[in-house]
Amino acid sequence: MAGEIQLNSTTMATESSGTITLSNVDSATNRTNLGLGSIATQAADSVSISGGNITGGNITGGTIGSGVVFPTGHLIQVSSNNFNTQASRTSTSFGAFSSGITATINNCSTGNDILILLSVTFGVSALEYGEFRLVDTTNSNAIIGTEGTDGLIGRLQVSNTYTAYSHSISVLYTPPAFSSGSLTVELYGRSTTGTLYLNRSGQGTSEYASSLTLIEVQG
Repeated sequence: MAGEIQLNSTTMATESSGTITLSNVDSATNRTNLGLGSIATQAADSVSISGGNITGGNITGGTIGSGVVFPTGHLIQVSSNNFNTQASRTSTSFGAFSSGITATINNCSTGNDILILLSVTFGVSALEYGEFRLVDTTNSNAIIGTEGTDGLIGRLQVSNTYTAYSHSISVLYTPPAFSSGSLTVELYGRSTTGTLYLNRSGQGTSEYASSLTLIEVQG
């Protein structure tokens, strides 16, 4: 007795005299019969996902494209510059050191924040104050952070000119603009009467190090 197998009212196979013959087995028809619409078959090493979610699985390869938007507060990228060159600033007004202390971060997205981490080693030529400031050289040397009357890091008085002192600070900064996706931050300084030194004490010659790190944070 002849018979047939149907799926969604479509004949998928027929039987006659003990022989089963498949029908409607092309890929397009099968996708329609199974309710998959026009979904395409893709190579395992080249899968494109648009507007969907992956649940209960793992992604073991591939590159995240530049158009991906991460959750607010997510760390995007890091750029760090370490300095062991000795530099100085002899002025009672804020300005750049004799050897620029800068860091630049590239390929940033508008609206994101920059977390700035500064660790500075310094000395002065007399028992006086050393003061520091961070500026955004990309945006007309705008002052970064909310300052007190004596600078962003503060008014740091030394008690020994033969000692190198260390100080650190972190600031979350929202730039008014990026220049072609880039931002450059520079350390400024001043002393109250004499010379402010970086990476050395006021009287010694030993070499120390400072660092300036920029981290892009999703806004």
